[in-house]
Amino acid sequence: GPGADVPANTEANARAAYSVLKTWGMPEENIAGILGNWSQESGVDPTSVEGIYNEPYQIGPRKQTAWDGNFTHIPGQSHGGIGLGQWSNGRTTMLLDYAKSKNLDWYTIKAQLAFMAEGDSPGDVAVFKDMIKTSQGSPSAAALHFHDKWERSADNASQLQERKADAEMWFGK
Repeated sequence: GPGADVPANTEANARAAYSVLKTWGMPEENIAGILGNWSQESGVDPTSVEGIYNEPYQIGPRKQTAWDGNFTHIPGQSHGGIGLGQWSNGRTTMLLDYAKSKNLDWYTIKAQLAFMAEGDSPGDVAVFKDMIKTSQGSPSAAALHFHDKWERSADNASQLQERKADAEMWFGK
């Protein structure tokens, strides 16, 4: 639950994302709301690949195999989720293409935050840029806003509560 021990790598990644977003002028409660979502989506791991949980914070052999297959390893999806926000389907290939065009590794925090600001679908870029300018009022509200407008997962009510609790936990840190 909230305040639980967070793995050192997770905390380091959260701090790295926080420092970039803070530099860009995003309010702290909004940053916490995004991190609360990413705790659920990827464990705040930019190397995260949907369905592969035993190679954290690295591109191991299973992730490399999925990547070589263009992340088509999840049944019923054109492309499985990757990265901090678990970009999936068309957004998977957009992230890969964007990173390549900027000569960045897709699995880095730098590439993924830059993609959010300028490479993602126009509607998603707009949601993200609005979160730089406009406070959502609280970490919980920001978590819900980012979930509904940007992540758009199939989470149930109790899973949404987890995102909000994680947002409050990150705000505390």
